[in-house]
Amino acid sequence: MQVELDCARGHDDEPVGLQLLPEGDKEGQGSSRKISSGNYRGGFCMLEAPRLPAGRYVLTASTFEPAHECGFELVVNSAAQVGAAWSLLRSWRPVPGHCRLVRLCV
Repeated sequence: MQVELDCARGHDDEPVGLQLLPEGDKEGQGSSRKISSGNYRGGFCMLEAPRLPAGRYVLTASTFEPAHECGFELVVNSAAQVGAAWSLLRSWRPVPGHCRLVRLCV
């Protein structure tokens, strides 16, 4: 599976990142199953998860600076069928910045 995040026009320099965790895992508990897009990048980032086991996952998109928001397009490519449920949670921030959570079923 491959996930791409592209910021909306006017936010090309906004540092963004992606993180994927199996549903139920908690950030900060040293989960070895966490997959990240790496360092925050201006306006675009990509997360690759080859040979991802079937299951439910939480995808978190975030900005580096707290309380910064920007529109974005999220593209999920997969050889297997993927279902998604979107939620916006402002009170829970497992990584720096404003987080948008996506629950994925692979």
